[in-house]
Amino acid sequence: MALEAGGGRRKAERRARSRLLRRPERALFTENRDYRLGQLSSMQCGLRMIPETSEGVLFTLVDHPNVQASTIAALLSPPRAPLSIPRFKGRRGHPIFFSRALAPEFLDLPPDSQAKLVVNRHVADARFVDVDDSGILDDVDDAAAYSRLIETA
Repeated sequence: MALEAGGGRRKAERRARSRLLRRPERALFTENRDYRLGQLSSMQCGLRMIPETSEGVLFTLVDHPNVQASTIAALLSPPRAPLSIPRFKGRRGHPIFFSRALAPEFLDLPPDSQAKLVVNRHVADARFVDVDDSGILDDVDDAAAYSRLIETA
């Protein structure tokens, strides 16, 4: 599933279909018209589209663009837990995988809340996946962080 937080849905859809997805016929696209409510509202918008047959969700953040494919594969591989969280040198990062059973808890959060409340509630049952991928920590929120990312690429 691809979620575009604000405007530009068609452009994002074309880009995802042509470059990012190997099987675009399996992708669902949505636009969060309430993106001004914050990041959680975008997550909730996407969660409302999850098919009943889905095992879970790989929740990725657009500002963490440097995650290796091997990390995603490790998060999606068995054994499954309610949460699978990557760690690099002991530090937790993104993306995370969570079971479909946790989706209602994320959906019940108020818009001004944070998803980490649900994550922290279930952290004792989490599977921590140690990875050799500093990209799980790369949080690109400003021009300086983007410059650092480009320099290391």
